[in-house]
Amino acid sequence: MALKRITIRVSDTVKREVLNHSIHCVTQLYFRLLGKIDLPGCNYINIFLTEDRSEESKVKKFANFWEYYILFDFDKYNDIPNKYDKKLMTLNALHQALLRQTALYGWTEERFAKAYEECISRRLINEWFFKDKLFLSPNRKYYIGLYNVHDLGKHEVYEVLYDKNKTELTRRRCFHDDGLVFTIGWASWEKQSDVFYYTFRGPQKRFECVISELLKGKEYDLPEIMNTSLFFKK
Repeated sequence: MALKRITIRVSDTVKREVLNHSIHCVTQLYFRLLGKIDLPGCNYINIFLTEDRSEESKVKKFANFWEYYILFDFDKYNDIPNKYDKKLMTLNALHQALLRQTALYGWTEERFAKAYEECISRRLINEWFFKDKLFLSPNRKYYIGLYNVHDLGKHEVYEVLYDKNKTELTRRRCFHDDGLVFTIGWASWEKQSDVFYYTFRGPQKRFECVISELLKGKEYDLPEIMNTSLFFKK
């Protein structure tokens, strides 16, 4: 069965506020770098962080959902002053939990180890272009891409314009939020070469990137704290 998602959660036995949804930038980077992988009987893996030793290494299975519990030092995590080390501690817990499952179920360890090393080589920055590609304009003069950065406490999307030789000309931020809730769902030039269109998954509003304005350096008026209901209002 194809693995569709890996998530990190906090055990119900942890009664204090310790982590927020922004840690998912680590799991999503790891999962993306893991690539397509088939695990017998498993589509979804939930890793639960706990401080209760009685839960250590506990395994639960519900059909194609598998859960695994691993000890985590929440006090140490909260005392870490910088983002990189917070993400590294999260990654190490995630990776160790998965390696223990490879031993339990006979999965091949190599793919997981490679994903871990790639996360480290990328400095734990979860960044990507929509569809992992650049879009060539109909007149073949430009390429454009929608560049995403997902980090602790933020998700940003940029329109990035290149010339025909894929040399970057300019970029501007077109969206930001405090977590990865809204992602790009569709993008196209649609015949003409002066406007590039895109939409986000869920909302119906279609956005226009006017190339002449992008080249002139015209920025979008985005608020510091994004009101997504207002942003996506048609």
